[in-house]
Amino acid sequence: MEQWTWEHITQQIFDCVKAKSEKEHGTHYEPPEGDTGICWTKVSFLGKVVLKFNLAGETLTYVLVEKPGVVPASSIKNGIGETIESCR
Repeated sequence: MEQWTWEHITQQIFDCVKAKSEKEHGTHYEPPEGDTGICWTKVSFLGKVVLKFNLAGETLTYVLVEKPGVVPASSIKNGIGETIESCR
């Protein structure tokens, strides 16, 4: 299981990340308004990416729970990082 952490993430940035990932990738956050929970994105017929998320203070952590074998974890991490940067 891989874990990634980003610092200096305000609630406003996290809300933007959730909105962009939902709009661009169809990501579902459970619970939708929560700072802790799971999120998942269906990757066509390949399966889905499932992550645990936790915004504690200004630190956002994602833990990779499940992914299709053909999707590199680095691509998931980079995608999250790009979305975070676009929301800063």
